[in-house]
Amino acid sequence: MVAGFHSLVGLAAVTTSIASYMAADPAHLDAVHAASTYFGTFIGAVTLTGSAVAFGKLHGVLPSKPLALPGKNALNLGLLAGNAAAGAAFLTTGDPGVALAALGATTALAGGLGAHMTASIGGADMPVVITLLNSYSGYALCAEGFMLGNDLLTTVGALIGSSGAILSYIMCRAMNRSLANVILGGYATAAAGPAAEVGGTHAEVDAHGAAEVLTSARSVLIVPGYGLAVAGAQYAIADLVKRLRSKNIAVKFGIHPVAGRMPGQLNVLLAEAGVPYDIVEEMDEVNPHMEDFDVALVIGANDTINSAAIEDPNSVIAGYAGADNPVFYKPNTQMLLGDAKTVCDQLNQKVTEALGLSGEEWSPPMVWLGETLQKLGSAAVKMAQNTSRNNKSTIFEVSYLGLSLLGSWLILRWALKQMDPTKKNVETAKQRKKALSKRLGRPVNTDGQYEDVSKRVIAQEVVNPAHINITLQDVGGLDHIIEDLQRNVITPMRRPELFRTSLLRQKRGVLLYGPPGTGKTMLAKALASECNACFINLKASTLLSKWYGDTNKLIAAVWSLAAKIAPTILFIDEVDSLLGHRRAVEHEATTAMKTEFMQLWDGFESASDSNIVVLGATNKRDDLDDAVLRRFSLQYEVRLPQRAQRETILGLLLARHARELGAQYLDPTLMAEVEGRARGTAGPGAAAAGAGAAAG
Repeated sequence: MVAGFHSLVGLAAVTTSIASYMAADPAHLDAVHAASTYFGTFIGAVTLTGSAVAFGKLHGVLPSKPLALPGKNALNLGLLAGNAAAGAAFLTTGDPGVALAALGATTALAGGLGAHMTASIGGADMPVVITLLNSYSGYALCAEGFMLGNDLLTTVGALIGSSGAILSYIMCRAMNRSLANVILGGYATAAAGPAAEVGGTHAEVDAHGAAEVLTSARSVLIVPGYGLAVAGAQYAIADLVKRLRSKNIAVKFGIHPVAGRMPGQLNVLLAEAGVPYDIVEEMDEVNPHMEDFDVALVIGANDTINSAAIEDPNSVIAGYAGADNPVFYKPNTQMLLGDAKTVCDQLNQKVTEALGLSGEEWSPPMVWLGETLQKLGSAAVKMAQNTSRNNKSTIFEVSYLGLSLLGSWLILRWALKQMDPTKKNVETAKQRKKALSKRLGRPVNTDGQYEDVSKRVIAQEVVNPAHINITLQDVGGLDHIIEDLQRNVITPMRRPELFRTSLLRQKRGVLLYGPPGTGKTMLAKALASECNACFINLKASTLLSKWYGDTNKLIAAVWSLAAKIAPTILFIDEVDSLLGHRRAVEHEATTAMKTEFMQLWDGFESASDSNIVVLGATNKRDDLDDAVLRRFSLQYEVRLPQRAQRETILGLLLARHARELGAQYLDPTLMAEVEGRARGTAGPGAAAAGAGAAAG
């Protein structure tokens, strides 16, 4: 399974490297990017095919016997030279076609190298290969990090690569092998000279005879190996240990560093089977006391006890399972042949008979597990009793453990944040969000780590209602419209919870139309101030872009931002310029923009919890698209002011400046004269007449 995952990592590295080169501009490709692209392809291809072959050998799809082609080392060197030539061509050429061909050649040559190196290794040694392939996959990931500019990938890849390489080195040293020899697939490399002849006749014993030897001993050393792990005999050997120890026979385990092909593998298997920790020792701990044991029981570890590794300098690499072992023919050696688990089960039965253990005296593994749990329960009770006696000590220990865990979590969290490639963008987004919230005087809810450019552009057009210095009291002559807006817009926006039923729905579109200068824009601002709603003034220069698709993004950003800062009024002055009739002769981008705006309008209108009102102003109502007019459910014609309305406008204007001008300017006769001058004009005309009167 691990080998299969490594092959996927290699495949990802190859495809990412080639795709990254194809997506980049070769003319502006820097040396780091080019080198990481090549090495990502090379290491990824080796990992891909090597892991696939290892997977096949471990699952029995491919023969586990090492592939011994004539001149295999020369073949490996030739493939390496071919990869070097392809790499040189890729790094020096300026032609994209030649560069892609070089990457393709690298993929093929490196794939062949990975497959051949792994195929040259026996199936029993595949765990060593997997650690090396794990290192390769890490370095492939590291190359991807440099290629994509991703610090997290680079850091994680370096950790995986270095740890895998260190583990491979430790395993090779423990087996007296060269790491360079492993990389070149030289596990079966011939010795420098002829190996010493190993001869003699081995002595065999049956389970009954082996049981007699074990039960007559005072101390037993058990040396487990890869054969025990493959056979799954750890539970059977644990049962045997329990039987022997029940009759006061001392038992120890001697573990070679790579006895299970992975450091610590056998330790874990034995602990899983319930073997006590204190009787499991490493090779360096048990070797000095080897002569103190009466019997050594070797189970599936014939490779790690090969005496030829010490006695014969011309022996093949120490620990190689395919080499003959002189220990087999020594006079004090007896061989019990068979599957490790089957033989251990037979030994259990014979040892039970030899020691006179009955069914009541010997408990099977499940009963043993029950006894263990019972002992753990008793230990927990004693711990609780000790806790009551040594409360302060326990509190200190628990507090220390908690603080240690908290410190570890904080350090890990800090490290991950430092490696986060989006850290700078996140911090920038937080600052923008804080500035926007401060400007609007309300919190802004964002749904991502950082907003896109479109949303930042629209955010510049948002006005805080507190900064609008116009109120409805400043708008004169439009009392009938203001009264209707109070009922249909202001109240629903201030109390949206009352207007979320199918009968009472908030009006989402308001159109003000009429001649220029009649106060439509002023009324829109006063409405936003009265509703305490953010005011977004949409202009054609803000929404329209020369780049295809940008206009649609900007419109989507308008509605998204409006929902986040709601209540919101979207004001479109001269709305006919943006949402006019859709014609066959207009550009498709313009039509798409209008359609996008109306679709989003419909979506937010159907949402009961959205508090957004579109307020449009125009001088040419008939130029609006029919679909747009339908969405403006409230339409008000703002006509030129009549005499009473002009007097109201003038009264508001002159009252605002009464302190500077004096009370005489509020005289009814003067007001009537000024009103006469403003006859037939809009609000600005009345203001101009008032200014003329003030000037004398």
